[in-house]
Amino acid sequence: MGHKDYYVAALKGALWMMDPALTLVDISHHISPFSIAEASFQLRAASLNFPEGTVHLIGIDDEPVINGTRSQLPSILKFRGQYFVGSDNGIFALILNEEQPEGFWQIDNVLSSPKFLTAPTKTIFAPTAVKLVKGEKIEDFASEADSWNRSIGTRPIMDEHLIKTHVVHIDHYGNAIFSLTKTDFERYKDIPFTIYFKNKEYFIDKISLSYNDVTNGERLALFNDAGHLEIAINKGVTGAGGGANALFGLQLGDIARIEFTPRGSAENFDSLF
Repeated sequence: MGHKDYYVAALKGALWMMDPALTLVDISHHISPFSIAEASFQLRAASLNFPEGTVHLIGIDDEPVINGTRSQLPSILKFRGQYFVGSDNGIFALILNEEQPEGFWQIDNVLSSPKFLTAPTKTIFAPTAVKLVKGEKIEDFASEADSWNRSIGTRPIMDEHLIKTHVVHIDHYGNAIFSLTKTDFERYKDIPFTIYFKNKEYFIDKISLSYNDVTNGERLALFNDAGHLEIAINKGVTGAGGGANALFGLQLGDIARIEFTPRGSAENFDSLF
């Protein structure tokens, strides 16, 4: 929603009208419009630091959609003891990242009035979130479901000797954060690799444990505290040479290739063809 308009203030005001005792925490209002990949990264990373019982309100691509091939309904996900309320537009699958939830429900009776279709985060998701905070029985306002929409093209592509992963977020420091998680990367345990990004001139062939594993201004790859692959420049912020996004031209959606070369095979993956 950003902070230029009244939308965030109106949402918070509506929440406090329903329950003045609510504690509200802002994760981000600067997700690229409709980017569920970026939103899911921010939300999954932040949720690792919240207690059980927390209710997360997701206001991205929130309008309900009903058609014969792919409906997008207001829903509730329970995962790691926390609740996520939003539109089933593929974001729940990204939050789960192949893990299983403790529950999934579709919110009842939300399409009975046209007024709900304007600002659904405020008119549908917010009242639902308040009911969850107050401890109301979820079966009184939602119906259990056993499947949720998958997000097409946002998970890493993984082959025997190759991973393709894309940028899901550029942070305040200009670090490029990718969809690939440490858990997925570790499936290729102890196999030499090279990470290529933007073009063959830019590559990294080791994973660092911290930014200071390299000297100031040098490139590095690491898995951040949220467990995602990150390409960075040590202390490469604006005014000091620039971050990875500026120096390498990395943007949201850009692809990195990780090529694995098993010992005793050809010198590199491309030479096999």
